[in-house]
Amino acid sequence: MSQEEREVLEKIAQVMESLPSESLLAKCWTEEQKQEWQKARNVQVYIAECWRAKFIYQQGDPIVEALEKKEIVQYKYDLIWLTVNQYKTQWELIQVAEKYVRQLHSAFTNLLSSKKISSQFYKFFPDRIFLKPYPFNSAYDLFVATLKEEIEGSFKICLEKHYDINLKTIKKGVKQLIEIIKQTDNHSGIYSELHPKKQQTLKKNMGWRRFSFSWLGTTILICQLVAIWNSSVRTKLAAFNKSSIEALNLSIKASSKLKLQAFTWIDGQKVPFDKFGGVPLKNGK
Repeated sequence: MSQEEREVLEKIAQVMESLPSESLLAKCWTEEQKQEWQKARNVQVYIAECWRAKFIYQQGDPIVEALEKKEIVQYKYDLIWLTVNQYKTQWELIQVAEKYVRQLHSAFTNLLSSKKISSQFYKFFPDRIFLKPYPFNSAYDLFVATLKEEIEGSFKICLEKHYDINLKTIKKGVKQLIEIIKQTDNHSGIYSELHPKKQQTLKKNMGWRRFSFSWLGTTILICQLVAIWNSSVRTKLAAFNKSSIEALNLSIKASSKLKLQAFTWIDGQKVPFDKFGGVPLKNGK
């Protein structure tokens, strides 16, 4: 490994352990939100330490002591390591895909110079992402953006005035997503076409009505197109899909151990569904 590669991997580790950002902590107005922020930051610190150990120093297990002291449980320990591996495959995918993301962004920017077309396109991309200059200078910049979207996006849920979460429903969506990924064409990483009814079921279970544009989603979509003729992108996409399946499978198992399967954030407080007229919880199940 070159010194330059080592330095980039270290920069990535520093980004990981700095998320969620301090600016989001400043937006917390309840102790429960602050605790949620601290829990998310602690996990990111663990992930950064494991990233360094595996990919920079190639030695040691920096969180095994925390496991032995029961500071973290087994499923969280396993999930941290799977997340580290998934981030690595995500980084490798983005390194080969970023130039195509850049090219497509440029192509759409030119196409959308017509106000009529851009008005129609706005319905699909509410952030007008393709009507702005391409925001990244390198694959590293794009990768960092995908990390921030994922990690900070998950945390921001608790900052909303009202956000309900049903882990049982989400679990159904995750299982469906795993099956979709497993059915990729001959390990090429290319997803088969999904029936409209199944698309709607997946969106409902995953709560995709709440989601907006994401750079990772756009990158994967572009990779689907490029992988048809580019073997490098095809190989990296297949590896990313494999690591995603492993992480998603463990997430399903881990969620089954959680006592609270349905809750909502209301004004900075986590409240079980049954307290505001939702599905009653029985014995934490």
